[in-house]
Amino acid sequence: MPILTLVRDGERDTKHRSAIMSLDGKLVRRLQYGETFSMDISAGRHVLEGKNELGKRTEITFDAIPGGVVLVKVDAAPRGCMVVMSWIAPPVPVIEMRVEEGE
Repeated sequence: MPILTLVRDGERDTKHRSAIMSLDGKLVRRLQYGETFSMDISAGRHVLEGKNELGKRTEITFDAIPGGVVLVKVDAAPRGCMVVMSWIAPPVPVIEMRVEEGE
């Protein structure tokens, strides 16, 4: 059975708020900065979705092979600024994901 491992420890990460992670439409973890999470998954194609607490979402698709490990690096990286009324808020973190190794 393949294993999916999520790692959130990047230098660019905002280091606050949860990265809300779902696999194939099902919530699997609210990943905090510095956390690593692993779970068994079925072989085949999967869609991993990450979103921040403000609702911005991103997704990646990957294939898991029997006995393989899919390692995904997750970052809540700042991107852009929010303009609210007459003031500017800090950059909104966007969940970025990349498969580091697998297949």
